Amino acid sequence: MKKILFVLFFTTISVMVFGQDIIITKDARRIEAQITEVNANNVKYKRFGSPDSPVYTILKSEISSITYQDGAIEVFKEKVQNTQPQTQTTNFVQDDFLKMSDIQQERFLRDNYPDLYRKFHSGMSLGSVGKGFSTSGWILTGVGIGGIIVGAVADVDEVVLLSLLSVTLGQTFVITSIPLRAIGGAQKKAVQNYYKRNYMGQAQSQGNFQVNFYPNAVGLAYVF
Repeated sequence: MKKILFVLFFTTISVMVFGQDIIITKDARRIEAQITEVNANNVKYKRFGSPDSPVYTILKSEISSITYQDGAIEVFKEKVQNTQPQTQTTNFVQDDFLKMSDIQQERFLRDNYPDLYRKFHSGMSLGSVGKGFSTSGWILTGVGIGGIIVGAVADVDEVVLLSLLSVTLGQTFVITSIPLRAIGGAQKKAVQNYYKRNYMGQAQSQGNFQVNFYPNAVGLAYVF
């Protein structure tokens, strides 16, 4: 009789231990439950040992793990949102490249074609320096011409001489800007032609500037 009672007691304890599901939440709460339903977004359960308890619902995003009554363990991992900026490669229409501004083309190449970006960026930088020289040169030239007129009218030779120096310096800047802008433009054009030829299936334009580097000089040629 004692053996029968012992077996019944052990069976009851086993049912109580193994007949429950254990839910561990993200905030470390332990819920002893009998799970009734698991769907895409939440889990429904009753309190273990209370068949008449209401059905509770908990979001999967709040659950760390579930140990089911058969011993299986399910771990819920947080979905990591991709915070990386999306590149323009997906659904990108290749023809749109030629409709972009220089800055947009530079950004597109930076995100998708690093090798072409470096050459294009070099061309942009040279062109920007050349533009700066040109702007400064024409400002100095304009100031010099105005000074020459004022000096001539006032008959002040020193003003005329300083104004002539300003004009000379300004024109030096303007002349210096020409090869810088030409070389920078040629580099950008070469990248655009390469992109059209290799990624858009278009033939190269009829003519473009080509930069040739020599041991002691840099040459600029227009290639037909």
